[in-house]
Amino acid sequence: MNKLAAALAGWKGYAALALVAASVAGAAAGTAAWQLQALKYDARISKLIAAHATEIGEIKGVQAGILAGNLAWQNDILKRLGGIEAAAWEGLEHDRMENGRFRADLLSGAERMWVRIVPDSVHRGGASGGPAAAGMDDEAAYALIHPSVAHDLARLAADADEAARQLTLCQDREIERRKPASTKASTKETPDE
Repeated sequence: MNKLAAALAGWKGYAALALVAASVAGAAAGTAAWQLQALKYDARISKLIAAHATEIGEIKGVQAGILAGNLAWQNDILKRLGGIEAAAWEGLEHDRMENGRFRADLLSGAERMWVRIVPDSVHRGGASGGPAAAGMDDEAAYALIHPSVAHDLARLAADADEAARQLTLCQDREIERRKPASTKASTKETPDE
């Protein structure tokens, strides 16, 4: 230790002390520079995080707007389709009731159904056609259909009408579903007065 103290006592000691002091000062300055740079980077990172959070908020707002618009569009379609379907079912029910009344009238004999036939195909059995047959529809002969056959024909016609209405309803729904949103908004149905 004496040798160290003796070595540090001269100019070499001052130089070593100055070197140590410079090293400590350099380390302190380097640490301060690193700390200052870290603070600058922290500030930049904080700004980037804030900008990113703002951008995410804007994106979420746009997405919420798009979702709300799509939901409103879907609800509008469902409401219009519900109106179309309700009107179609109302029409179907009305036609069913009318067809049911017609079939009941045919069965009871209150309503009669006549068909045109080829004149030579009727076997008259020696009875005259009567005064009504001679002047009707270019002298064509008519035959009365049995009520049960007339009922079956009317039921067949009613079933065909109902199938046609249901097909039309399905086609209307598909057409409405495929319309672009801009067209749908401009073609809103007005209530019947």
